[in-house]
Amino acid sequence: MRDVHHPAAIFALILISFLVQNVRGFVPPSHHHQQVLRTPADSALQMSSFFDGLGNFFSPGNNEDDSTESDDDDDDGDTDLGSSRIVTIPVESIKPGALRLFLMFYLMGEQNTPEKGSWKIDQPTTEEYAVDAYYHDRTAVIMIRLTDDQITLDRMGSMPSTSFIMQEAVLVDGILEELQRMVLEGEVKREDRLILLQDDNAIENAREALAFG
Repeated sequence: MRDVHHPAAIFALILISFLVQNVRGFVPPSHHHQQVLRTPADSALQMSSFFDGLGNFFSPGNNEDDSTESDDDDDDGDTDLGSSRIVTIPVESIKPGALRLFLMFYLMGEQNTPEKGSWKIDQPTTEEYAVDAYYHDRTAVIMIRLTDDQITLDRMGSMPSTSFIMQEAVLVDGILEELQRMVLEGEVKREDRLILLQDDNAIENAREALAFG
């Protein structure tokens, strides 16, 4: 009697099982689901995949190599998040809670610029002082972060649209202009201002760098 554990016997059993599955009768269509009919091309593709998989079954070393390569590709994808720094403004002091609230109100007023629904403003977390501005085409987002020693604006998105790039420049310049006013304008005592800069020209220098960058 043939040994069923022999590789040839295992191959025969797998092949018979595959062929049986591909010649089973027609399944009546359901009123609630769209049926996808199998075509000769589909069957040929499945047969090809079947024999590829069978080859891997008899060559265990190939699976290990493929797994390692796949893991490497996944790691590369995780590290490429498309994040880039737009501007960093060092500060001497900051009132982050009040400044975040101000920026939220300011950006909400800009949501429909240049047209309705252009931007969506979000506070992504309560664990840090942060405000995000999503562009309507979802190709990128402007992330504002307030810490004890700096204000940062970053772009997150590996392939921002041309439209986003154009409107990003407008929105960022508006934010910097408002921050500049907080620093210089009004009859507010120095200790009561929402932000104090390490360099009084830091915001103006950042605006000029972006304008000619």
